[in-house]
Amino acid sequence: MVPLPGIVVDALTSPLKRHVSVIAEHVLYSVGYPIARSGVTLTIGPYQLLVADACSGLHSLYSLTALGLLYLYLMQHKSLMRNALIGAAILPIAFGANILRVIFLVLVTYHLGDEAGQGFLHGFAGLVLFVAALGFLFLLDGALGIVAGGRTKREQLS
Repeated sequence: MVPLPGIVVDALTSPLKRHVSVIAEHVLYSVGYPIARSGVTLTIGPYQLLVADACSGLHSLYSLTALGLLYLYLMQHKSLMRNALIGAAILPIAFGANILRVIFLVLVTYHLGDEAGQGFLHGFAGLVLFVAALGFLFLLDGALGIVAGGRTKREQLS
């Protein structure tokens, strides 16, 4: 509830922004888009897009971690390995979803223009990809349940 000092936020978001912009550049370049990167600024066609602090994915990491840990608590899995795998997957899933969000916004801007990339679709893409990341976490849990054959305490009581 207390905002982090700017120096802490910068220390956390700078590496995330850099990695997101590098991966987005490589993915889009590999499929033939005219994209270049300078630091955390992506240039595609006539547009320059800055991967800002908000686009680093830090907020998604916090939110998905909180919801993922709440989910683990509510599911009450007996298997420590299953809990550990799901917990360890939270950060890569959030990071991957954020990369997809940046790629999506770069493509929207390139094909539909700056107004489309900075308007409604900007916020909507974040929401959709966060929900998709949460859904992927649930799918991972289901897959681990099938592989391990483990049941939750709730399932055993039913």
